[in-house]
Amino acid sequence: MVRFWSLFVDAMTLGSVYAFIALGFHLIFRAGRMIDFAQGNKAVLGGLFALTLVEGHVAPVAALFVVGAFGLVVGLVYDKVVIAPTQRNGTIAVVSATVGASLVIAN
Repeated sequence: MVRFWSLFVDAMTLGSVYAFIALGFHLIFRAGRMIDFAQGNKAVLGGLFALTLVEGHVAPVAALFVVGAFGLVVGLVYDKVVIAPTQRNGTIAVVSATVGASLVIAN
């Protein structure tokens, strides 16, 4: 029975992460009428940063606030460097830029 509850909690946690990423895709598409292919990579970047902080013996609550601030800074820089310069060139330019940013973040 313990194994069932362990698997249940793991599944609910993973499903919640997928739901939040899908919500991010939906909000970005509704707000800007563009598809951001780097959205998942930015989520993984934040998760890895949180893992690094927690493994470095930072309190999880403090890590939550630090990762939130980190995500804000990453988002603002991403908007200024990737999105804003390409928006005047059309949708295809923005989509191409987000694919390129996804490759840069992944590597």
